[in-house]
Amino acid sequence: MSDYKLTFKLKQHMPYIHFQHNHLGATLRASDLKPRIDKYLYDNYQIEKQKYQLTISAELKNGFPKEVSQGKEPYFGKHKLCRYDNIELRFNTYFDMEFKDKIKAVLPKVFACENFGSFGSKGYGCFTDENQTQRDFEKLIKDKYKTVYYWDPNTANDSETFFQIKYFYALLKSGINIPDTNPAKSTYYKSKLMEYFLPNIRWEKRGIKKKFSLSAIKNITRNLDQTDLTIPPPPPPDETYKAIKPLFGYSKSQEWKSYYKTVGIDFPDGIDRINSPVFFKIFNVNQQTRIYFMLKDCDRFINNIYPNKKFTYSISGTSENFFTPDTFDYPKFLQYAVNKINNMTSNCATGGTAKKVDDFIAHLTTTKIEPL
Repeated sequence: MSDYKLTFKLKQHMPYIHFQHNHLGATLRASDLKPRIDKYLYDNYQIEKQKYQLTISAELKNGFPKEVSQGKEPYFGKHKLCRYDNIELRFNTYFDMEFKDKIKAVLPKVFACENFGSFGSKGYGCFTDENQTQRDFEKLIKDKYKTVYYWDPNTANDSETFFQIKYFYALLKSGINIPDTNPAKSTYYKSKLMEYFLPNIRWEKRGIKKKFSLSAIKNITRNLDQTDLTIPPPPPPDETYKAIKPLFGYSKSQEWKSYYKTVGIDFPDGIDRINSPVFFKIFNVNQQTRIYFMLKDCDRFINNIYPNKKFTYSISGTSENFFTPDTFDYPKFLQYAVNKINNMTSNCATGGTAKKVDDFIAHLTTTKIEPL
């Protein structure tokens, strides 16, 4: 190979979500890859807008692309899950050998620290340098993100990995509520984010239920924080409500199915989208999987999402404002949440998704989430 050309081989750890899966030769998209490579070139070498050519080749694994039926988790519409073999990136730097060496130097960092395609923050589209060891991978993500934790699932397959990520993130942010007419097949865990702010601050979900006088369907009694089957005492009139869920990413519309309500949300001026600051990576080696989660770019929330930013919630033409907290320490919260989860008691549902969630929580409390 010419001295100014570079071939870089990848190992895929989790499926890539592709919206052009039916196109001949569809692989990782250069339009997704090049901006990340360019950013790392600039951050590490202050190289900006230097010309190079990138071509990508790969072979679809047997059984892929894989369609996920609606009603199952996860569901991506017309997108499909793709896994590849023999993934190669080929770079032509047009006779610039020094530039080629700098690209070669940043590529292991790019793939260790970034995911690609849709839902990348939840671990999809996870790749690494084909020859990268787990120790080297961990060093790179620790150097980049500082606050990093991990757990080891007891089974190493894609669907179980994503199931655990989904419900772990729900445990952090919104809580887990899986109701069933048979109580033995239901389970419920409170949001660690909500608990973190107690007792001085109540989250906006409780405030919305109170301000809009929402009553659940099917005559099931629900408390103001989450669903359960007890009758709560009336809330004190002087409770302080804050919009705390936006601290972990938010959408502009929410379906409250238990109430047959759609909640519209107006963001602060200049904010169109709020991505989650929690980012997941997966590393597979020797049939073993490790799931990592870390804080990514949480400084962007300062002066944008907090302090005291207004979120307006609307239901059927009526609106109410809630403001975000004065301050929020993301590393401190994650440390709190990990400690709470490691020491919580799991429920004991006997069937369905609830049992699977309870088994996962029991696994976490037994094996523990560890800091990297």
